This record gives sequence, C-alpha cells and structure tokens, in this order.
Amino acid sequence: MAPRLTALGRTHIGLVRGRNEDAFRVGDDHSFAIVADGMGGGPAGDVASRIAADAATAHLDGFRAALRGGQGGSASRSALLARAVGESVRLANQAVRARVLADPSFHGMGCTLTVAAVDPDTAVFAVGHVGDSRAYRVGRSGWQRLTQDHTLAQESVDEGRLTREAARTHPFGHVLTRVIGIDPDVDPQVTLGRLEPGDTLLLCTDGLIRVVEEDDVVARAGSGAALADIADALVHEAVEGGGPDNVTLVLLRADEDGG
Repeated sequence: MAPRLTALGRTHIGLVRGRNEDAFRVGDDHSFAIVADGMGGGPAGDVASRIAADAATAHLDGFRAALRGGQGGSASRSALLARAVGESVRLANQAVRARVLADPSFHGMGCTLTVAAVDPDTAVFAVGHVGDSRAYRVGRSGWQRLTQDHTLAQESVDEGRLTREAARTHPFGHVLTRVIGIDPDVDPQVTLGRLEPGDTLLLCTDGLIRVVEEDDVVARAGSGAALADIADALVHEAVEGGGPDNVTLVLLRADEDGG
C-alpha cells in the first residue's frame, strides 16, 4: 500500500537578524521538501536561497510528472529518484551562479540547500545536500541523521582534531566548505532510504540545531503529534532560546493509510 504523504514548513526571522535569509518549499503533492539558508555575512543571502529553492522545485516538479508516466521496477525508480535529487541541487547551483554572472552586485552570494523527495508508490526517499542545513529520518525504530555538515568543524571532527562537543562552540565551526552559488560545479551528498509507516523526515536550517539540542529536536519530531504542533513547538523553542539566527524547518510524514 502506498503511503499517504503530508508535509508542511515553518520559518521565523529570529530575534537578532534584520531579515530572513532562509527559504523552504513543499511539493504540491507533499512528495518533496526543500530548505535553503542564505550565507550569513554574504550579499543577498535571501536572494540566493530563494533562487536555489525555486530551481530545485522546478526540477522536481518535472521529475514527478515523468515518474508517474514511467515504467520499471523499484530499483530503477530508486536510481531515478537519487539522480533527480542530485540534479536538482546542481541546477540550483547553476541558477544562483547565473544570477551572479548577470548582475555582479550579487558577487559572493550563496546558500545551503537540502532537498528530500519521496517516491509516493514505493516510499523510497532520496536526500540531496550541500552545506550545513540538515535532514533527519525519525520513526518508531529510532532516528538517523541523513546529512553530514559541510563545515570546517565537521572536517576537523572527521580527522580527529576536534570532538563533537568542541566543534559546537569552535569560533570557525560554522564556516562552510561546500555551498550553493560560489563554484561552477557542486558535488551534492545524496542518500537513499525507505520510509516506514509513521516515519517523518525533518529538514532544518542551522538556526534550529544551534539552539535546540539535537536529541530534543528528534524527540519532538518523532512524538506522533500533529505536524503543525511539532513545527510550531520547535520554532518556539529556537526563538525562546535567543533566536540568534533565522530558523526554518519542513516536516514530511508517511502515514500508512494512503490507499
């Protein structure tokens, strides 16, 4: 039985920033979700995140139509899904770069991008990712972080030069090593998986994770409460925690009564 997919997003400017440079998108049929975070301190981060989110959305909209009319087994559909998600990230990079080349006043603008798409017929999902906006799968069997931060701090952790605890407070901990819009090409991290009934995908910008403890975030996301209540509670926690950055999240849940 195909799952019933439901999704929604929330964004908040926070208490410190002068503008909201985050963006999110949700597919019309709730089969994909996108979050993007404009680079802090860079020019027009809000423009970059909006362009990237729109470009990824346009590609995934086209892919959904092709998937509905296509043939093939689950393995080939999974490969197509992974390819489409990776391509949506690369096209987002090209779109941001094109705006910079057309208008030099945007030189240096960029953003993170995290994309999740679900095959409505098989519940297979793919996540594509550049930067430090995260994706999680949360369900009855536990939770899994689906992305790895593309930051100097994470590189130092991977190389054994920093502990995870030290990385959280390192002064250069959030310096990005991969970003949308700066280089001509990007190499997105793409992860495949399958949603079980009741599983939820959470995509979020670092304005959430930097304030609310990861364990608290995933516990809330996996609580089984209504998606709107979960989203509102997480945003509230981030803002009440000082709201030092914009905070944006999307929740996508697979229920078992899809028909």
